[in-house]
This record gives sequence, C-alpha cells and structure tokens, in this order.
Amino acid sequence: MATFELIRRFGSSSTMPSELDLVAAAHEVLVEDNPACTESDYKEHPSARLSYGYPDGEKWVVHMLELDRTGTMRYFKMADQDDAEPEFERILPRVAEDSAVRLWRLLLAKNLEEVMSQPWSVQRDV
Repeated sequence: MATFELIRRFGSSSTMPSELDLVAAAHEVLVEDNPACTESDYKEHPSARLSYGYPDGEKWVVHMLELDRTGTMRYFKMADQDDAEPEFERILPRVAEDSAVRLWRLLLAKNLEEVMSQPWSVQRDV
C-alpha cells in the first residue's frame, strides 16, 4: 500500500494532502509574510516536502519533492527508506508557487514519468 505525506515548513503534516494543503504549503515556503516569524525562524525551517512511499519486495521506496525558500525544488529517490543516501537527486531552480503545486500534484497522482520529464539538473546519480 502506497503512502503520502506532506510536511509543511513549520512541521505540520498530512498523509493525504488536498489541493488546498499543497497551495498553502507552497505559499508558506515562498512568501515569508508571517508577522510572528523572524528571519531566523525562516532560516531554521526553510522547506516543505511531499513524499510518496511504496513497497518493493523487502524495501520501502520513497520519492520526495522538497521546495525550499529560494524556490529550488529537489527531487530525491531513496531505494529504501533506511538508506543514508538517495539513489538520485535532481534540482529545479526558481520554481514558482503554481509550478511547485503542479509537481506535487503529479507526485500525488504517482505520475513519476512526468515528474522525471521536468528539466532537472542532475545533482547525484548512483
């Protein structure tokens, strides 16, 4: 059985995020307008991520899309959730809110082929 988890910038999470959850998470990361937060709060909590995990034999494969405060989206694949290093890592700079939400939506739809077809920069391949 596959699982999803959206972890928002300041730690709240949801296991089956809605469209509104995705939009709010992207906005929270890219628009730093919370009057209760300082620059050090934003630096300490710089990102939000959506993960998709599923069984593969004895392993639990995890794909993650992480958006940081600079607008950089990182795509990781862990061949097993217990691995210390990702199987691969890709980077897409200057992602706008709507593009981040679109990528997260693709991951929620399990459309890994479309996620991979984006113009990622290769950060690491194993």
